Amino acid sequence: MDLAALQRGFGLPATPFGLAGCLIQPAEQQTLGQPSVCIDYGSAHALALGGLLQAVPLGVAALPPTAVAPPAVAAASAAAAALAPVPSPELDLLLAEAHEAYRAGDYTRALALCAPVHAASPCRVDALLLLGAAHYQRGEYAACVAANDAAILLDPGLAEAHANLANALQQLGDMDTAIVYYRSALRLKPRFTDALNNMASALVAKGLVPAAMEAYGAALAINPGLVDVHNNLGDLWRAQGAAGAAAARARYAEALRLDPGYAPAWRGLGDLAREAGDAAAALGCYGEAARLRPGYADALTGAGVALKELRRRSEAEACFEAAAALRPACALSLGNLGGMYYERGKLEPAIAAYRRALSLQPLFPEAYNNLGNALREAGRVGEAVEAYAACIRQQYARAGAPGAPLPGPVAGRLSVAYANLGGLLKASGQAAPAIACYEQVASLSPESPEAAANLGSAYKDAGQHDAAAAAYKRALALRPDFPEAFANLVHSLQCVCEWAERGPLFARLEGDVRRDLAGGRLPAVQPFHAMAYPFPADLALAISRAYAGQAALAAARLALPPLPHPPAAPLARGQRLRVAYVSADFGNHPLSHLMGSVFGLHDRTRVEVFCYALSPPDGSEWRRRIEAEAEHFVDASGWGPADIARRISADGVHVALNLNGYTRGARNEVFALRPAPVQASYMGFPATTGAPYLPWLITDPVVAPPTVRHCYSEALALMPHCYFVNDYARAHGDVLDKSTLPTRAEVGLPPGKVVYACSNQLYKFDPDTFATWCRILRRVPDRCTNPCPTSRDRLANPPGPWP
Repeated sequence: MDLAALQRGFGLPATPFGLAGCLIQPAEQQTLGQPSVCIDYGSAHALALGGLLQAVPLGVAALPPTAVAPPAVAAASAAAAALAPVPSPELDLLLAEAHEAYRAGDYTRALALCAPVHAASPCRVDALLLLGAAHYQRGEYAACVAANDAAILLDPGLAEAHANLANALQQLGDMDTAIVYYRSALRLKPRFTDALNNMASALVAKGLVPAAMEAYGAALAINPGLVDVHNNLGDLWRAQGAAGAAAARARYAEALRLDPGYAPAWRGLGDLAREAGDAAAALGCYGEAARLRPGYADALTGAGVALKELRRRSEAEACFEAAAALRPACALSLGNLGGMYYERGKLEPAIAAYRRALSLQPLFPEAYNNLGNALREAGRVGEAVEAYAACIRQQYARAGAPGAPLPGPVAGRLSVAYANLGGLLKASGQAAPAIACYEQVASLSPESPEAAANLGSAYKDAGQHDAAAAAYKRALALRPDFPEAFANLVHSLQCVCEWAERGPLFARLEGDVRRDLAGGRLPAVQPFHAMAYPFPADLALAISRAYAGQAALAAARLALPPLPHPPAAPLARGQRLRVAYVSADFGNHPLSHLMGSVFGLHDRTRVEVFCYALSPPDGSEWRRRIEAEAEHFVDASGWGPADIARRISADGVHVALNLNGYTRGARNEVFALRPAPVQASYMGFPATTGAPYLPWLITDPVVAPPTVRHCYSEALALMPHCYFVNDYARAHGDVLDKSTLPTRAEVGLPPGKVVYACSNQLYKFDPDTFATWCRILRRVPDRCTNPCPTSRDRLANPPGPWP
């Protein structure tokens, strides 16, 4: 079915839809998953109230002949009789006109006509009932309560006033008092099916599903032909999952037997089909529902979900927008639309939809969580942190009293929000608060292997490798087949030189990686680690290609049209070559320590340099220096990949250099969008990127000798001597002046000995390398070692025997 046909089937014009929403509550996004949606189509509460007040007699209703009013009711009725209004043809005519306006849906006119009747005769219960009904339809629930309260004072035996008061209380969220008034109405009028139907919706809101089913059953026992009640009971059975599917189907079928044109029952059948995994059948049911009731928002919502599951995302988006246009003030609708925009990479529309939802319903923790996801993807870290924090606060507030045990669903939602916040904090280098978040997740979900693994990753990033290894082992105890946890455990063990089981561990790890690659899954071993592991060269290349493919897929989701490039022609006289350096490491990082001067040393008569920073200012001297010396410095740390790529393209860059590769903070999606005609990898990642959008690698013949050229996807631009920039002569020129250097004694080194040092992280060397060092040290008489501070303790007390 094409989009135009689908729109015609739903009674809609085949034109673009505007922004709006639908009745699906967005589900939280897991840290390791993609974002998704779960359905809450028009609850039983909303369906039950659909035509309720129209069924309430607008005159004074008497008690059934067999009913006996209790003394208090009888006394109040006697008082009401004493205050009985004097008949007035003029007032009767006004009230009749008010009734006609109400039946025509003109509730404002109904109120205007009824007001003088009530003012002239405040004891007319029929006028009070109409006033309450009109206020209800206008959403003025407190005024509806007041009108029905006054009617009950005048005639305590009027069951309709009790029921209508209960309806308004239910809309105000006072379910307990609403249920009391529904029961009062039923005592006065035991066969009052509207009261049973709506009391059931209040019981559902309280979580009393069996009692609600009993109320629906009582209504059907009185009148088996109540189509709405059959449908509502079907919705309740459907909410029980697979166990209730057959009963739900029977109720929907009975509703359609009674009324073949009853659209909500087709919607219910569509829900059943979709939940059973048959999205195509579901789409047919939703189409029939919308054919029967053009502009049926719930049917559009269901169709959007089904189309999404069928991967017809543009059609799904159109359905969500159309459904939302019908309910522009529905927060759940806007939240759902935001979820669809997010899934399609439309981050700014998603953010706008979530913010609009929150303006309508400020207490909406799920929308805050999903807003955080969208802001995170857009690179707006500070705002994302605030959104996740708001979600967590509201989840605790929803849970009730502090310190009380959290219900399972609440603990699950809190775990998701804490995990998302922890992931964001970890990615932005805030290790301690990230660990605190993941510890909360592990406490809330003690049997979750993902929670234990995420906690391990937070410890690992903070350099707490022993704690990380313990957390990974916990994750693997909960789920032995957990490749990501196993890969990270292996890495943490290498970071503490735990080599006792190195051979078997890497053999298993290689097997896991090859299975992932064969299955089309992203391997758990990252490219930066793969180049330091004892893997075959072809496997390292395959890992890089898989990660390059992931970045390309993320870029494709942004749906950005091809970006314009400068003309493919020789530079004209006086025209400069525009070179872009893109990095997350403009700051206190080895890359800036090594090449901090390069960005300002280009010949400005021939080269125009642009630096695009993917990380915010860190206040370091290196960041300040690069900002000052580069001809153009752009802080793009708060931008999304699409915005960065557009800017590089708009700046007319000829050559774009990726200084990250697969190191922390990389935004390879930017290069996958191909903002420049020539793109290359340099410095940050010396191995292959495996990325077709980075067709060049700047290296040298020592790092990439001819014998290993097959290990690279790139064409190699070979520097004649060494590709590795070293800025010590400019940045640390003082070390060249011996008169300014400290003595050996001043830095704790013995005089007259050769000093061997290694400043690398421990996972970068292996037992063979360490054994070679030991052999050298044994053969050199006057020597000492000075490993980097993070390595010293571990090497001084190695976990295994010294080679």
